Amino acid sequence: MIENRQQSKALSTLIISHDAGGARQLAYWCQKNRHHHNFSYALSGPAVKIFETVVPDSTGSRVDGLATVEATDIKQIITSTGWQSTFELDGIIWARETQQYCVSYLDHWVNYPARFMKENKLYLPQELWVPDKDAAGIAQIAFNHKVKVTVVPNEYEVQVLKAIRSKLGNSVLICMEPVRNIRINLRQYYQNLCVYLIEKFHAETDFIIRPHPAVGLDDQTQFIVKQLGGKFHVMVSNSDLSEDLSQAHTVIGYQSSVFILAHKAGRQCQSFYPKALVEPLLPHGFIDYIDLEFAVVEP
Repeated sequence: MIENRQQSKALSTLIISHDAGGARQLAYWCQKNRHHHNFSYALSGPAVKIFETVVPDSTGSRVDGLATVEATDIKQIITSTGWQSTFELDGIIWARETQQYCVSYLDHWVNYPARFMKENKLYLPQELWVPDKDAAGIAQIAFNHKVKVTVVPNEYEVQVLKAIRSKLGNSVLICMEPVRNIRINLRQYYQNLCVYLIEKFHAETDFIIRPHPAVGLDDQTQFIVKQLGGKFHVMVSNSDLSEDLSQAHTVIGYQSSVFILAHKAGRQCQSFYPKALVEPLLPHGFIDYIDLEFAVVEP
């Protein structure tokens, strides 16, 4: 539901965001459309820094929690979605309670219903935005065509692709992410991943380890840095994603959305997601899944 410029400047579009992946995508959309909307922002967690960087004027338009927002001042609500907290989902519930038109911008291709579940109840917005046709088809099936689904291009992806150098780099980029709700021995699994990498790549290979913004240098990331550091030159990145991708010829991850950017930039993509045990898989056929042994941990 996008109002024209003359109408929307007199109304408020409330942005609600927490999760890093969704926040980045939504922030770049806000930056592109800042002249067409009178934005206000309810932000928490990683989204705060992301919006401050991408949309500098968001700092002066932030609200101090939904309890301070007058529903009558809001024309529509746009949220990101995520796993790190219930912040965005609480915003969707608040929109329903106050009868506000609500849009949620999905930034991934899996686990859609879980993003809208609270206490075993599904809370859907009136509209879902998705980044491409693959995501649109998945969303329609996941929600049995009960919610409007609109393809809205990922402006963050557009900017990153513009900045990536076309010539392949010399490094292997490992994109870390939190691994949850999986019944395997993670330490052994990451050990097997390191053994695979040591056997596959020659000793002169440079590795770039990109921590996930939600967890930083967590135990798994530090473990991989230590294991590979004895065999290769390893760098922990704090660079822009475009720079890391420019330096890489191969990208290795779990279920990372970075795979789509990497593929479009001509980089090889490998996943250590244990597809024999866990579903759903990303819907992209260009991802090469690494076959690692794992030990199941009983609940």
